[in-house]
Amino acid sequence: MQGMEKVNEDFYIDRSKQLGKGNYGVVFKGYHLSENRIIAVKFMERKMLEKIPEHEREIQVMAELAKINHPNIMGYYGYEKNEAGLFFFVEFCSGGSLKQLIGKKMSELKAITLFRQLLDAMTYINKLSKPAPIQRSCTATSSPTTSSSTRTRSSRSRTSASPATSRCR
Repeated sequence: MQGMEKVNEDFYIDRSKQLGKGNYGVVFKGYHLSENRIIAVKFMERKMLEKIPEHEREIQVMAELAKINHPNIMGYYGYEKNEAGLFFFVEFCSGGSLKQLIGKKMSELKAITLFRQLLDAMTYINKLSKPAPIQRSCTATSSPTTSSSTRTRSSRSRTSASPATSRCR
């Protein structure tokens, strides 16, 4: 894997291709050898791990993601903890993050598609979890106004309207 650093026998990271940065780490493009696919690699340096005792909780949360198979929830492939730090190997979604997508102006149809995909994912997670992590007692105080295009039922097929929330297979 030219230009990539080997993390373990199955995963590689390309530190020249930074995808994002957060409070605790950096996300790089990577490669999953056995699956023959591009992935995202979330990396937290060892010195950062020492400052964040809850990183073990992050490992548990990511391990729970491995059990989930849903088209609107990012896939998880595993993790590696070594002398350099902690690496999480997750599905690469070329459309960017949900935060980036929400910050952009979008058409009504694209917003509806995104909202439906989010609700679909939340419903799925809610059904898996006991007790349910998502509150069900929310009620709307008024009905939203809709145009005629939003009142008709659309097919359940995934579109490219919101690539950040769709599976990137």
